[in-house]
Amino acid sequence: MATPDVCRLEIRLLGRASILRDGAAIELPRSRKARALLAYLVTSGQARSREHLCDFFWDGPANPRAELRWCLAKIRPLLNDDTTTRLVADGDYVSFLAEDVALDITRVRELIPSAPEDVSTHRLRQVAGLLRGPFLESVDLPDCYAFDAWCVAERQALQQLQDGVLRTLVQRLLDQPDTALPYARDRLVLDPFCEDAHADLVMLLHAMGRTAEARQRYEHCRRMLQHELGQAPSARLEQLHAQLNPTSQPLSAPPSLSSAPSSDAPPLVGRQRELTTIRGALEERAPLLISGEPGIGKSRLLQEISLQLQGEQVQVLRGRAFEMDATRPYAPWIDGLRSIPIPATWRPELAALLPELGPTADDSGDRNRLFSAVAQVVIDMTRTSSPAAIVLDDLQWFDEASAALLHYVAHATTGHPVAFILAARGGELECNAAAQRAVHALRRDRALRILTVEPLSPTETATIAHTIAPEVDGDHVFRESEGNPLFALEIARSHQGGQPLLGDTLGGLIAGRLAGVGKEAAEILPWAAALGRRLNPDRLAAVMNLPGTTLLQGLEDLERRAILRATDAGHWEFAHDLIGHAAYQSLSEPRRRMIHLQIARSLARSVEQSRLWSRKSTLQPHVSGRLARSSPMAESSAGEVAYHADLGGDHALAARACAVAGRYALRIHAYADAVALAQQGQTHLAPLPDETRLQRAFELLELYIHPGMEPYQPPDLEQRLRTLVADARAIGTTTQVHDGLYLIAVLLYLRGRYSDALDVTVLAERAGRTAEPATVVQAVADTARCLGMLGRDMDRAAQLAEEAHHLAEQLDVRELGCELPLARGLVAHHRGELVQARAHIEHALALAKRDRTPWWECYCLSRLPMIELERQAPDDALDCCRTLQTVADKLGDNSGAEAPFAQALEALARLQRGDPQATARLDHALEQLHAADSQWMIAYVQNMAALIHWQSEQPDAARERAEKALHAAGIIDLANEVIIARALLARTALATGDRTAALAHLDHMHTVAHGCLSARARHTAAEAEAVLGRTLPA
Repeated sequence: MATPDVCRLEIRLLGRASILRDGAAIELPRSRKARALLAYLVTSGQARSREHLCDFFWDGPANPRAELRWCLAKIRPLLNDDTTTRLVADGDYVSFLAEDVALDITRVRELIPSAPEDVSTHRLRQVAGLLRGPFLESVDLPDCYAFDAWCVAERQALQQLQDGVLRTLVQRLLDQPDTALPYARDRLVLDPFCEDAHADLVMLLHAMGRTAEARQRYEHCRRMLQHELGQAPSARLEQLHAQLNPTSQPLSAPPSLSSAPSSDAPPLVGRQRELTTIRGALEERAPLLISGEPGIGKSRLLQEISLQLQGEQVQVLRGRAFEMDATRPYAPWIDGLRSIPIPATWRPELAALLPELGPTADDSGDRNRLFSAVAQVVIDMTRTSSPAAIVLDDLQWFDEASAALLHYVAHATTGHPVAFILAARGGELECNAAAQRAVHALRRDRALRILTVEPLSPTETATIAHTIAPEVDGDHVFRESEGNPLFALEIARSHQGGQPLLGDTLGGLIAGRLAGVGKEAAEILPWAAALGRRLNPDRLAAVMNLPGTTLLQGLEDLERRAILRATDAGHWEFAHDLIGHAAYQSLSEPRRRMIHLQIARSLARSVEQSRLWSRKSTLQPHVSGRLARSSPMAESSAGEVAYHADLGGDHALAARACAVAGRYALRIHAYADAVALAQQGQTHLAPLPDETRLQRAFELLELYIHPGMEPYQPPDLEQRLRTLVADARAIGTTTQVHDGLYLIAVLLYLRGRYSDALDVTVLAERAGRTAEPATVVQAVADTARCLGMLGRDMDRAAQLAEEAHHLAEQLDVRELGCELPLARGLVAHHRGELVQARAHIEHALALAKRDRTPWWECYCLSRLPMIELERQAPDDALDCCRTLQTVADKLGDNSGAEAPFAQALEALARLQRGDPQATARLDHALEQLHAADSQWMIAYVQNMAALIHWQSEQPDAARERAEKALHAAGIIDLANEVIIARALLARTALATGDRTAALAHLDHMHTVAHGCLSARARHTAAEAEAVLGRTLPA
């Protein structure tokens, strides 16, 4: 293989694929499959049969050989020329002849025939230059499994080689830190989680005298290790950090000019009145809202007061919202909580918001429980500092969940030394209804004060301008800026740099400054503006596919020009939102769309392993245990994918990301945010192919089938689901027919329409039997579970449960939710096999916990005390009730009858133990069950109470309870509870000497269908018949 300088044809497969003939780039075919075929033939170096290539690249076309011929026709002109035929199709074989060709991947292997440690430094540097990016970047064919496996293996091998090359170069060039630094940065871009690479970078920066940047790199690494990997820095990194203190000397003489980023804040001039007002509010514990126009200095005031408070050892929770945070629930609070230590007690409760805190609590709470945990963390802050301060910026961009949490925390901390200092743009707060409600509540409950920041005086304006350009005319600056500090600073910078004035507005001045940045900085600016929030350099490098050296040069240039500023977390952000806005507005619409599209797809690759992202997670956690578990880190990024895909015009990705982000919003109880995501996702459905459109439509409507979403449910939700099912039938997608019917059945069950729910579940089972194996098993298990919950046709429920169990084994379906063990538990309970019933239901409970499905968890827990009560084990029942009450409470105001049912079961257990207060507790719980109109729960509870009263020789109380149970059971035709109530009424009538009434109740029992009676009903009836000398028909 010849070298590139003497070859007519050069093929580059490292980074973005390209071909050069005589030094000029050739346009590649747009088909990714054609590019992939070219790369495979060129790289493999051997002849491949057409059959092999068809199997390797195609799985489904009716005529894969025709597809292969088309691809070969596309790549043949790229490889062949007038004098050389390189693509040879000889009969049934196709091969590539590497004549007069330079291939980068081959050149790499020639330069490094063995381990990098055994190769000369000169060769290593050549290889580092050749490794421009991942093998076949952006040529992914995930549906071609054989090619995908081959491509991934090649990429991993080359990545491992590149890491070895860069690591070896850094080690060999330690005495030349300025030469080694680019290789250390490239290694970090290759693997941002490589602690050894971070340590090398810290060491080299310190050796060059760039200690401030070295500290920043250490801090970034420490946070990354803690947040992403849950581990502490290594001994090596800590030793390097210890060398960074001010008394340590650089390992070598520093260069004459340091390029370390500066994080100096803009000067604070004037503002004594504002600082005095803020101090007064702090002393009087009165919340304060700072208002003013953009650029007037609100954020700078917050920064100043935060620094002063921290200097006085006051704990400050500081967060801010960004304009794009509408798809990121609790964003300002998440940032704020990360700025303070979280006590161990509250870490499990807050782990849903801050995944780096570790696993969430097994019974992680509802919205009130989450809010309470945040409030308690704030109150705990006051134990080490008094007062504690909550500083929140850009209130006008708070999402509904963040605004609700602010209202809650402000109310919960009343009476504690907690100060609230907020800031918002004047005139924009009125456009955010949720933030407005929070402000009104603070005014009503906590006497909120408003501080309007006024423009600077002429003298103050001149002073601030002279900090940038001492020679600038202060009067001119004041006239142009009208006392706006940011405007004044931009005028001064324009004067200092001799830049053209592109307009007499603040936006024009900023645009002029942005136009003068260097090449690397200009390349970064559009992407930074589109990303919008704090800029993670690793993410920026991945999105832009930039070498680390180029990225850092650009970022440092932007920081020196006060366009970006470094944050404590090792990230960058725009020095002011208006600067980012100006950079974004300078982009043409097509370029904006392209940038957002690339960002969305890059972010999607980072979350695509999330099981919330999986197609198999169609059904919502509340309604289905089949929801896949996923990484909270990945889940929380889905909102960003949705935002960028929406602006990038990728309808399929946007709809999918909205569904995933909506599920995450539900999990952290951000219900209004989930509604917004569902609505946003639906706007992207129309252009999609029918099957994809239906799949996404089901996923988005599914978000509404959740206890917390009941107030937000569209009135036509059921009809919309039925229309989608009809559409799915029309195009023959049986899996979607099943999923849609299942959603309808759950919706009907939650609305108390039990018979309708059963009918739809049976239809879902029939549809599911012709679908994929997992759907078949799930459909059968769903029907068994539904029959068991309704107590109908229990023989068929038992048959279906066993069928689902055997099908799961035969079809090797392992990832099921709680439905199958729950169905088997309900069948065992019905049969009176209480020990087996408990075991199955405990298994179902474990799966419900695993899948974070609180409603199913609550249902499983409610069956356990029922089993213990029937076993005459009130103490065990009470233990179950305590756990049940906790989970029922976390369903909050939307729990329906679950919470009062838990209270009723606890009262029954106490009644069974002989507690004299139990009757009052029971009646109170029954009042709530009546309010919830849960007739089956009322019937069960009244019958159990009647039986306990009868066993305690209280026939009058037993009769009264049994009559109420009979009434409730009759409303919804519960045969088991009707039989039990009649049997108890027969015995109480006989106890008072009224044999005629007793026999009448027995006769009524005989009119009830008896084919599916539970063991409990049969036992109760048999006791009554034994006393009266009658027998219940078989």
